[in-house]
Amino acid sequence: MPDPDERDVMSIPPGVPVLITLRTTRDASQIELETSTFVATGDRAEQTYTVAM
Repeated sequence: MPDPDERDVMSIPPGVPVLITLRTTRDASQIELETSTFVATGDRAEQTYTVAM
């Protein structure tokens, strides 16, 4: 759960969870090409994954 200062920055009310996603993109030899951090309110976002089998 976000603290009061984080809630103020995100303009969300108390009691709303935050979903934090950290993503690392690597090439075929596992060298990091990109890292990203996504922050969204848990009541407005969902994660969906597609995994090739």
